[in-house]
Formats: sequence, C-alpha cells, structure tokens
Amino acid sequence: MTKLGFGFFLLIIFSNCSTTTSKLPTLTLPHLQIDPYTLNENPHKPVLILDAGHGGRDPGAVNDSLKLYEKNVTLKIVNEIAKIIDTSKITLILTRKKDTNYNRHDRITFANQYNPDLLLTIHINEQKDTTASGYELSYSDTLLKTVQPNGDSIKVPNPYKALLKKHSQIINKNIANSFPKMRQRDIKVRKDDIWMIYAGHYPSLLVEFGFITNRVDVTYLKNEESLQNLAKALCKSIYTILKV
Repeated sequence: MTKLGFGFFLLIIFSNCSTTTSKLPTLTLPHLQIDPYTLNENPHKPVLILDAGHGGRDPGAVNDSLKLYEKNVTLKIVNEIAKIIDTSKITLILTRKKDTNYNRHDRITFANQYNPDLLLTIHINEQKDTTASGYELSYSDTLLKTVQPNGDSIKVPNPYKALLKKHSQIINKNIANSFPKMRQRDIKVRKDDIWMIYAGHYPSLLVEFGFITNRVDVTYLKNEESLQNLAKALCKSIYTILKV
C-alpha cells in the first residue's frame, strides 16, 4: 500500500429499490460523479462503503516482474463482493468500480455525508523483506474531528476501538477458514498514518490481503478463485458485523 494519488472520485451505490434519493444527504462536491443507483429509503438498512485502494495514475504496491498492481487486485476484490452481497439487506456504496483515480480528501468528505455503519478499505501490502507475508487487519487509535466554527481539526480517541477489534476478529476468523495456509498477522492499532481509517466519523477498517512482494502470497493475488473466496469470506463477515 502506498500514498494515494489525486483526481476524480466515482461513487457507485447499489440497491434493489426504486430510483429515489429522498433519504440521501445533499451532495456538496460538484465534481463527484454518481452512478444511477440509489440508496434504499429504509432508514434501518445498514450502509456499507467498500473502498478499493488506489486507482488510475496511482498503482499502489507493484510487483514489477509479474506486472501485478495493487490497484487492480483491490478493484477485483471489491467488484467480487459487489456481485454476491445481498443488497436487499445492505446498502452498498463503492468508491470506484473502474480504474479511476481520486482525491482522498474528497472521498472522506463524501463518505462522512453518508455516515456508513462500516467502511472497509481494501489494500495489498508490500515490504522490501520478501519473506513478509500474510493478511492484516488495522484500525485507528484516534479519529480526526473538525472543530467548529473555525474549521480546525483535532485528534480524538476513536470511540469505535472496542467494536473494531471485534469486527477485525470476525474477519480474521472467516479469512482463516478460507485460507488456512496463509499467515494471519496480528491486528494492528494505528495512530494517524492511514487516512481512510483515521479521517472518517464512522467505524472503518483496513484489510490488507497479502504481500505483493511475497512469492507465496502472490499466488493468491493472481488467482481469480482465491479472490472470489476472499470476497465470500468478507461477505460472511459483513453479514455478521452488520447483523443482517
């Protein structure tokens, strides 16, 4: 996972309802583009945002010898989840479903307007040490809070820490069941180094599935069936976490 780039942000919303946006917040970022999908009017339907890390000009982590790019793998994972998740029970919002590049600040601003019940940002790890391997869950120790009226921001303790630890354990268990030979790394509590799990006002988790620099992990990242199995494991976890 590397630093995010800048550009346009494409939001895709999946639902099984009619095309009405009466329950949606007003969009305040005019350059954002929205697909012709709408949120369910049911206010009790949980909202899930899936973020496929990187995209467009920002490839993320790269395995040059295999021409394997993090941005493509994360997009495949998220799109696989979108294919199989039950949108009659969950409102699904994707930050991208194509190879697009966008500004991370706009992405967070938009996500904050929808106040999701959960945001998962999907990434792939990398290390100079090619023996580093496995999947890893992370959440932030603090959140960034905007202080009114001057617009300044301060760090505050993450009120969802205990909840996110439980969520991480659920996801780890389901991934382990699908990938018993893959290393499960310790759940990581980060400070303020990962924007997508630090700058939002809702529960958010970073899922890093393997190391693009490890020869064993790469076999999973290149394999379509493995990515489909990961999507199934994440869907199962999401149903448990969101209690649907």
